[in-house]
Amino acid sequence: MIKVIELSIVIPVYNVEKHLSQCIQSIVDQNQENIEIILVDDGSFDNSPILCDDWAKKTSNIKVIHQYNQGLSIARNNGLAIANGNFVWFVDSDDYIVEGSLTYIFKVFSDIIDIDVITSPLYWSYDDKKKDFLDIIVDENICFSGKDYINKGFPTGAIQRNIIKKKMLDDISLKFYPKILHEDGLFGLQMFYQAKKVYLLKNNLYIYIQRQDSIMHNISMKNAYDIITIHQKLMEYMDTFVERDDVSWFRIKCLSLFDVALEFAWNLRKTNQFKLFWHNTALYRAEECKACFNQGSLKSRLMSYLYCYCPFLIRRLLFLFRSVKNVYKRFIC
Repeated sequence: MIKVIELSIVIPVYNVEKHLSQCIQSIVDQNQENIEIILVDDGSFDNSPILCDDWAKKTSNIKVIHQYNQGLSIARNNGLAIANGNFVWFVDSDDYIVEGSLTYIFKVFSDIIDIDVITSPLYWSYDDKKKDFLDIIVDENICFSGKDYINKGFPTGAIQRNIIKKKMLDDISLKFYPKILHEDGLFGLQMFYQAKKVYLLKNNLYIYIQRQDSIMHNISMKNAYDIITIHQKLMEYMDTFVERDDVSWFRIKCLSLFDVALEFAWNLRKTNQFKLFWHNTALYRAEECKACFNQGSLKSRLMSYLYCYCPFLIRRLLFLFRSVKNVYKRFIC
């Protein structure tokens, strides 16, 4: 009798010998059958490759891929290519999952029919523990269409929060775009747009560790340029796959990426790097903001004007808004 694999957990590995075993142990300890763990060693030069092989020797449902360094996107894609599970979960090798998560997920598999994505809050855990927070707060589990999930304003980035039906990914040939940072921002929005049924959990399944040496905390101008690239790819995707009635809101949704790019470049705003970035992207941003200005609500028109002509003002206004929102979340909710 052929064993059915319900869940493939794909873990890209790159120079994480200090954290890898905690990640794997958090999965193995849950003693859940019908899963496979795929470790993709992306050319690590510490002891991570040895750890991967050691885990595979003592745990029968662990597979290992060794490859030369090609980056996170290719590592995830290569893990996805050999995944046998009905669903796939992309887990980072320096994070870990919550105790009981797999039992909970398998219950959802049995209770909810024709689900495409199970998504959940992420618990953001910082080095100093003073900033820890849960990024989605809902009172109950909720079913959405993928489009409704997007339009409700729930996060579409950070792919680690999602357990995804593999057949859906195969059917739409969705993979991670290589050689860019923040590739989740591209993959996630495309995935949710295509998903017919999304199941949002009220409980978090995943501990998302934020270390000072991570990509998110080591800002360079490449971060900003790559966000512009993501916007370009989303516009190409929109032209091909987004239905005509959805084009307006989808374009406006993507407009906020200009603020994300500006946020990454903000600490370098007094440098020639920033001036060059602003000059190189000016025409593209102006054209896209004009396209948004010609459709949508008064609010979206105002936002597009500010993104194009008053970016520093909108940066300060959004910073103030987010600060007030965070205070509300922490002390009122």
